[in-house]
Amino acid sequence: MLHDSQIEFHNVAELIADTGESGRLLQRMPEALRHVLNPTAQIAACSPSHCELRYVSAAPTVEITLHSEVHHEYLRIYQGDHFQQEFCLDPNETRTFELQCDPRLVAHAEHAHGFSPEVMRLRLSGTGRVRFLCAEAYGSSLRPPTAAEKPAITMLAYGSSITQGFSSGRLANAFLAQTAKRLGIDFINLGFGGSCHCETELGDHFAARQDWQIALLELGINMLGAKPAISSDQFRKLARDILEKTSRDPARSVVAITLFPGGHDLPDAPRAAEPWRQILRELVAELARPNLSLIEGPDLLDWNGLTTDLCHPCDHGHTMIAERLSARLGSLLIHHLRSS
Repeated sequence: MLHDSQIEFHNVAELIADTGESGRLLQRMPEALRHVLNPTAQIAACSPSHCELRYVSAAPTVEITLHSEVHHEYLRIYQGDHFQQEFCLDPNETRTFELQCDPRLVAHAEHAHGFSPEVMRLRLSGTGRVRFLCAEAYGSSLRPPTAAEKPAITMLAYGSSITQGFSSGRLANAFLAQTAKRLGIDFINLGFGGSCHCETELGDHFAARQDWQIALLELGINMLGAKPAISSDQFRKLARDILEKTSRDPARSVVAITLFPGGHDLPDAPRAAEPWRQILRELVAELARPNLSLIEGPDLLDWNGLTTDLCHPCDHGHTMIAERLSARLGSLLIHHLRSS
């Protein structure tokens, strides 16, 4: 999470300014770390999936100007917890969006669940590349929200395209967003479509970050289907490393999710999912840390929640995961709220 004097860039690790390009690229991983990831993850790290621009202002209208480099990007505006409107930013388009705060919601702030209704949020949900150019309040105050104006708990999630939100009708409505909404918490989406390979540097990065209390690690599917093939021994070593490093702080909770059901569970699958689920079970048991737990992917999603690719959840599947995951995370949430 980054701040400047006016805006909070949530789920943005670094703003990159390129010579000859206007604005700064929203990037979910620091540039130095991005370059040690696998090639597909290096691209995914530049996508703005669930990045948000947040501010509080007395201005009747605040203008935010963005540029999309690759393809259509859908932007959703929220006032506090309330969805306001959606825009589409066309490929290679630079556009200024006018955001307005509805005073009726501010007047009834007692109903707020997570975010103060004074906090305006512009959420990006695409998989391309988006640049921030400027924000303008025309002389009125414009500042990042304070901690008191946001949820007390933040969940960091690392995983595959399923975590990133693929196959949801809108990435903004993927299971992570739905889970956070149900629990009244904030979230950081570090889903990497096709490229969740558990590089050892990621465990160090997650452990060093101070902006989360609960980490969700959805591990396995991208490594099971990787080419060149990743062996089960390699998966065991890499998964153990990221679990061990991320869960070192006993004050923070880490939850591992085994592979969701899908085509790798069919009898003729080239590689079976169940042995890799067993590896995660064994690793969590071996580490034996009170703050490290495991949830079975098939307990969160069943066959009826899949799309025809037999891998990604449909809209119903994302909702199914959110409902079941929210119920499982409830006790962790209570623990962290009591200790905060």
